[in-house]
Amino acid sequence: MDKMKKIWVIWIFLAIVLIGGLTSIGFIYKNKSKKYKLLEKKLVEITKKYTATDFKYPVNNEKILIKYEELKSAGLIEKLEVDNKKCNGYVILSNKDVINYKAYIDCDVYKTHGFDSKNL
Repeated sequence: MDKMKKIWVIWIFLAIVLIGGLTSIGFIYKNKSKKYKLLEKKLVEITKKYTATDFKYPVNNEKILIKYEELKSAGLIEKLEVDNKKCNGYVILSNKDVINYKAYIDCDVYKTHGFDSKNL
């Protein structure tokens, strides 16, 4: 019986360590990806300003691609980077009754899901 208690204590300890470790890893990943999510949001906001000035909006099911370089040439953004590491990206505008903006970025250690380098 004493041996069973020791085994249970070990299993409980291992479970606590495992749960604590996985939680810590989750928080670390979330904090790292937060910077990139903010950069995506910034790219969308700048694109909204750009399209509002030039009235570049998709019609029906059309999609419009706005590249980072285009925004840079327009003087709306100087650089696209996280922690002094350069990124590249673009925003796709789509129209399904409402204009949708979706930013895609490619940085050193982060790439937006669905990013396609052919769009650069």
